[in-house]
Formats: sequence, structure tokens, C-alpha cells
Amino acid sequence: MIYDFLYCFFNKFGENKAPTYGRYVGSLYVAFAILIHALLLLKIIELTTGNSFINLSDFNIILKHKKSYLYATIGVWVLSLLYFNTGRTDLLLEKYDELHKETESKTTLKMILSLIVPLILFVIFMLL
Repeated sequence: MIYDFLYCFFNKFGENKAPTYGRYVGSLYVAFAILIHALLLLKIIELTTGNSFINLSDFNIILKHKKSYLYATIGVWVLSLLYFNTGRTDLLLEKYDELHKETESKTTLKMILSLIVPLILFVIFMLL
């Protein structure tokens, strides 16, 4: 699963700082990826059908509902933090080390394709 890969990828960055730091950072990036993928999907549906689920193109509406967006973001982060508990983290990191023995550039490319490209596409679609 793509979110397991992203979690393990960013968890590796926090291994040396503190025992739980990698878990928090990994789950935060997973929450960010989930939100970006959901927003991209909603924007694609809006462009193809004309039905608007969330109006993010009007900045005044964003400011009006900013607390709701913040609570939703924190909620997704907490859910991803609960999902990636310490037991699941240990299992995923063992699988990650076995499955992703390729070079650092290949894993970085996978991360870019799964996180950065959807973000860029979402920004481009927002400008349409």
C-alpha cells in the first residue's frame, strides 16, 4: 500500500532523533498524503462532472471554514497515528527493509511520485 511505503519512508528519517519521533513524522506525512489525494480526487470529479463538493477556489470561504479544515486535518493525523501503532510500525519496517532494498534514488522517486506529483496536479487543477 502506498501509505505504508510513505510511513516507512518518513519514519526512517526520525529513527535517530527519538524513539517515537519517526512514528509522529511518518503518520503526519501519511495524513498529508491522504488529504492531498482526497482533494485531488474531489477536484477531478468537480472538473469532469461540474459538481462541487468543496469550494477551495474562493479564499473567503477557506478563511470562513479554516477551523473546520484544521480540525479535519488534525483528525486525519490522529487516526493515522492510531493506525500506525508501535506493533504495526515494527512489522511495516521489517517488510520495508525486505521489499525496498533498492537504491535511495529509487525510493525517493517513489516518494515523489506518490506525494509531490499529486500535490502539483492539485495546484494545477485549482488554477483551472
